[in-house]
Amino acid sequence: MQRDWDERARKDPFFYIDSARAWSGAEEFFEAGEQGYRRLVEPELRALGVDPCGKRLLELGCGVGRMTRAFAQRFGRVVAVDISGEMLRLGRSYLAGVANVDWAQVSGVDLAPFQDGSFDVAFTHLVLQHVPDEETALDLVREMLRVLRPGGVFLIEFNSGPHQADGGGRTAAGSARRGGATRGGPPPDRPPAGVSHMAGGGAGRSPGSRGDVGA
Repeated sequence: MQRDWDERARKDPFFYIDSARAWSGAEEFFEAGEQGYRRLVEPELRALGVDPCGKRLLELGCGVGRMTRAFAQRFGRVVAVDISGEMLRLGRSYLAGVANVDWAQVSGVDLAPFQDGSFDVAFTHLVLQHVPDEETALDLVREMLRVLRPGGVFLIEFNSGPHQADGGGRTAAGSARRGGATRGGPPPDRPPAGVSHMAGGGAGRSPGSRGDVGA
């Protein structure tokens, strides 16, 4: 998987990160990251009562940093991780001079470099559908929960079927309290094919079942 994504990064990173449109260049690509933050992330953080100022965020599957830049403008510290060293190399180049971003390569199966309870927010955007099997995807969600501090929150967007243009689907978000209720209700265990979901919740949520992970 690492070699595949390194090769994609060398060929056309913007296309392989988001093939929903033909990108005119880096300016348009990174502006889409800003728009994605405002549309997908900002409303969920507001609903969960999270002020990003001074907070530490983990971004799983950062690619070349399309949304990383938007996070860095709002959070105190962003740790951007990816399985692809080539994607990370490009990300460092595109975001050169952004002082509050740390880049780290991970295995694709865990978040072993990071201690328990070391982040306020954990985020991943359209990454889990690329993981080769369901159990590994669930393990990564469990790892995201492991590295969250008590009261921290996670935000996960995923496609449940064939690729759609960004922005489809529905949103489910939980409170930052242990076992908090979900806003809009949790996605089903097997969401409709082709639908994009944003799921969010607090660090106390149990990842033991598919329903818990999805909510």
